[in-house]
Amino acid sequence: MTFTRLIAAVIWLSVLGVACSNNPPHPAGSILLLLDGDAEDADYFQSLVVGVRDIAGKQGHEIIVVDDAQAMSQKDVVGVVNTVAPDVVLSAAAQVNRNMGQLASRWPSVEWICWCGDFERSNVTSLFESFDGIGYSTGVAFGILMKDSNVAELSVLGCCSQPQEIDFQIGIGRGLAVVSKHLSVTYVETGRWAGDYDNVEGALEALSSIPADGGRAIVTFLAAPQKPVIAAASDSNTITAFVGGTNECVAEHSPTILVQLQSAAGLLEALRLKLAAGEASPSQLDAAALGVSGATFCRASAERLLELEQLVLGPA
Repeated sequence: MTFTRLIAAVIWLSVLGVACSNNPPHPAGSILLLLDGDAEDADYFQSLVVGVRDIAGKQGHEIIVVDDAQAMSQKDVVGVVNTVAPDVVLSAAAQVNRNMGQLASRWPSVEWICWCGDFERSNVTSLFESFDGIGYSTGVAFGILMKDSNVAELSVLGCCSQPQEIDFQIGIGRGLAVVSKHLSVTYVETGRWAGDYDNVEGALEALSSIPADGGRAIVTFLAAPQKPVIAAASDSNTITAFVGGTNECVAEHSPTILVQLQSAAGLLEALRLKLAAGEASPSQLDAAALGVSGATFCRASAERLLELEQLVLGPA
């Protein structure tokens, strides 16, 4: 649902007395989910929406989604919050996150959850190192294959050095080190502005700048460019990974590694803690300790999969 369609839907609901009613049909309250990307991208943002609905919907919460929020001004956000009157705001939108402290001060009765790294505000729950744990298992998976292929460096194609990207890269470095101290990771920025996770041209240009002779390893922390990058690298000696909520192992141009995010997104853990009856959450949440092995191999023997599991989680 785009921002314009969301406003139209909310106005329609308001006319019916649903969105702004003092006696809403969702006694558990409403949750406003703000996303930088497309809620129906068949990728990370869609998996996040599905996960939030799965967790919150079971507890009777109404879920209202606004995607493509990178185009929203603070005035737009104020208008949406005034109209929807949510009990909880979860934001995976960089522009909104930058002003969340002010927004939370304006609506102190609303629970504000920000996917924005180390963000110290007493009135905001921020997610700290939310992608570190996912990056760790991704690094281990890459490390195993890189060691076999004599590839020494993994390139992370990202947007714009956002905190979650840096956390992902740090986690990857830790995972690579478990396999071999001779493996390294480097970050390549492809975005044209903060929150630009859809620059396909920039990502493909970055890919072409990485020599394929002797093999290479590529993972993207992006949305739209992921599949084009994997497809472009499919005819070369490149280890690739898909990071998202769909099983791309069965795609025509399938990656070498699949990094599933549905159960590992830090926002979902924050939401679970916020909604748990009688369970208070701290002002910051370290989502790196979710205990989820995010990465797996698309094509591997049982022995290789066991090796990955043991390195990520430790021996049973």
